[in-house]
Amino acid sequence: MTPEQQAAILARLDGMAANIAELYRRLEALESNQSTHPVPPPPPPTYYTPTPEPPPFPEPPPFPEPQAELHHEPQPEPAPALESTVGLNWLNRIGVITLVLGVAFLFKYAVDNEWIGPIGRIALGILAGFATLAAGEFTARRDQRIFAQGATALGISILYLSFYAAYGFYHLTAIEVSFAAMALTTALAGLLAIRYNAVAISLLALIGGLLTPVVLSTGEDRPWILFPYLTLLCAGAAWLERRQSWKLSSTLALAGSAILFAAWFEDRFSSDDRAPAIFFPLALYALFSTSYLQPVLQVAAPVALGFVFQPAGNPQSLLYFSLLLTLSAAGLLLRQPLPALAGFWLSYIAAFQPQRAQDELLLHFVAITLFFAISFASTLRDLITSAESEPRDQALQLLPLAINPVAYYAAGYQLLHTAHAGWAGLFTVAVAACFAFSATLLRRHNRTNATLVSIVIAISFLTLAAPVQLSAWRITLAWVVEAAALAFIARRLNSSRTTFLAALVLILVAARLIAVDSLLSSESTLLNPRFFVFAFAAAGYFFSAWCFPRSALAAATYIAGHITLLSALQLENYDHCRRAFAPADASSYALVGASVIAAAYGFSLVALGVLRRTRIDRLLGLLTLAAVVAKLYLYDVWMLGRLFRTVAFVALGILLVSASYLYSRYRSRLASLLEEE
Repeated sequence: MTPEQQAAILARLDGMAANIAELYRRLEALESNQSTHPVPPPPPPTYYTPTPEPPPFPEPPPFPEPQAELHHEPQPEPAPALESTVGLNWLNRIGVITLVLGVAFLFKYAVDNEWIGPIGRIALGILAGFATLAAGEFTARRDQRIFAQGATALGISILYLSFYAAYGFYHLTAIEVSFAAMALTTALAGLLAIRYNAVAISLLALIGGLLTPVVLSTGEDRPWILFPYLTLLCAGAAWLERRQSWKLSSTLALAGSAILFAAWFEDRFSSDDRAPAIFFPLALYALFSTSYLQPVLQVAAPVALGFVFQPAGNPQSLLYFSLLLTLSAAGLLLRQPLPALAGFWLSYIAAFQPQRAQDELLLHFVAITLFFAISFASTLRDLITSAESEPRDQALQLLPLAINPVAYYAAGYQLLHTAHAGWAGLFTVAVAACFAFSATLLRRHNRTNATLVSIVIAISFLTLAAPVQLSAWRITLAWVVEAAALAFIARRLNSSRTTFLAALVLILVAARLIAVDSLLSSESTLLNPRFFVFAFAAAGYFFSAWCFPRSALAAATYIAGHITLLSALQLENYDHCRRAFAPADASSYALVGASVIAAAYGFSLVALGVLRRTRIDRLLGLLTLAAVVAKLYLYDVWMLGRLFRTVAFVALGILLVSASYLYSRYRSRLASLLEEE
């Protein structure tokens, strides 16, 4: 506090003391006159402000308001104007780039004219680099920080060029000397970036550091020099991220190092280089374990290990699984379940060799089972201990619970189905039992969504146990029965969850019909396992649609039943034509038969809709007829001969006319139906 402020405060206090003394004097005078003189009533309110009379005592000097100076609160700096931004930042950076190019051109001209010898050129370059750095320091101390940053960047660039030219152009120094000089330049640039708080200088240092092993490469494979150097470079970037919060620096260092590692692996890697190839991903994982890049390393490091251990005949599978489990467990402890899952399973796929897996079946199976158990327990822990969250966060928490068993079962079944197929069914039931247990545990802790996911997974694996133990078309029959039973239970209990599970099983039925059962061969029309399976599945769809409540799901299930039945008829048509006619005419007969069957089916649906008064049947019939018409005019007319084309058009015309007759004959009835609906 300055002496002037202290004097002002004392003067203010003296004035306040005088005011208080005058108030006491007036109060005593009023009390003494109150007994002899009545107190006059208060004057009426006035609507103007009278001019105050001057006080009988001198007014104290005004009290200053030094709050901002007393508390020393920093005032926000005004936003820089566009002119300042362009003049200071952009012009500075563009000027640095231009000057670097100009110096390079001048240097090239001097070299071409032999003004300077090789040693003089390198010496001048080094002196110019350090002189520019000194100029940057000089201007920084005079609060010209933007200009200082540009000068520093220019000096670092000149030093990089000089040290590289000493080896790459003139061979004046050994490669080790130039490499060390450029590495020290990188470290110096990092320190100057911290001093000037300039992320641009750190990025320049990282770019130069990443380019150093590239421009100084001799073609020899020296991984124990390359990877420790890149590790030190990434360590500096990770330190800058923690100290200065420069995420861009760590991102650039990691991306550049990954590119160099991938290029080396593609061009140089052999089984003798496995040790440095293991060291580098693990070192990066450790460096960035507390960085925001940890989820990226959680996937990238295990995948890199998977490719390192990929070659067949690898005798170090135990080491591979030990490292893989360690990295995955660390990710789970850091509460990164999705990256941990992705890193483990992608790495396993990269390193998996089927011909080798059978020789090491027990090791592979124990390793993936151990990871599944660790991740399963970690997922349950997170779900039970986590507080209620937003729907999106809940979905992200449930993803590990849903993804992990699928990956584990696929890997386990791949190991068992060839040499130990008899254990595959028990393996499937065991996975289902795990999720039945998790459903019970999560239900006790009121985790509704997680409980539902566990129930779905348990029922799915129980459903899968049927095809694992059964064979051929019997699998589809078992699934149809299971879906119909779930639909009937859902109807009796009015349970939307059970309805959802029944729908999932029906989707599996459709997938198997398309992928497997449709490929079955038949030697007789209609009387064969394929048609029986399709007809049985269609009946299951119709029954489930009846059990489901009236909704879009029930309609979709009913439509799926008709599609299944029509598909069965079409498959029978194609197989019958293949057996009954010559190969040259079989395709034509099949095309005509397909159109006739579809048109007849559509006509039947229209008639059924009229008789049962159901709009869905009529609409399905009309859509089927429309598809037949489109097929006839867009495809059949170009592919069929004259006779087949004539038959197709005549048959379709008859069916279309018949359908129109139904609408004409029962138009009043249909009108009343439409009004009721």
